[in-house]
Amino acid sequence: MAHAAKAFDKKFWQNACVAILFRHIVMSKASRMDIHAFTALVGETPRQIRFLISEGFMPPPTGGRARAQYGIEHVEAVRRYRWLRERFAPAQIKVMMTTVGNALRLPVAPGIDLLLELSLIGPGLDPARIAERVHELLADLPPSDTHDNPEPKDAADAS
Repeated sequence: MAHAAKAFDKKFWQNACVAILFRHIVMSKASRMDIHAFTALVGETPRQIRFLISEGFMPPPTGGRARAQYGIEHVEAVRRYRWLRERFAPAQIKVMMTTVGNALRLPVAPGIDLLLELSLIGPGLDPARIAERVHELLADLPPSDTHDNPEPKDAADAS
């Protein structure tokens, strides 16, 4: 188990470093790539990229079919999909990604999902660890009967 955790941490940091380098050194907002440069950068085949787009795991490229251009949002989508694919089946990933923007939806308890905006939490925080911690915190909450009795009985109960 400890070996698997170390391997995961190593892979996580490798992916995080690639994303950071790509974002800050190689890629500017105006910089775009064709399918060949993009697949070489992310290490995926054009067929896999088309699959990710068709399944909604990745936004479509800009510029149309003949001059498709890929950018940082596509690199982040591939990175996010790889991370999720190590943990979940594609059908589960599809459900989790039915949110707006770059947010990732993780179930933490029955009826409770955690939305994480991956671009804001940064590479130093692991979304799985965040979801696990939220799950633990929810499990530590004492049972409450406030849904049966939403109003306190008297002023002493309110304090």
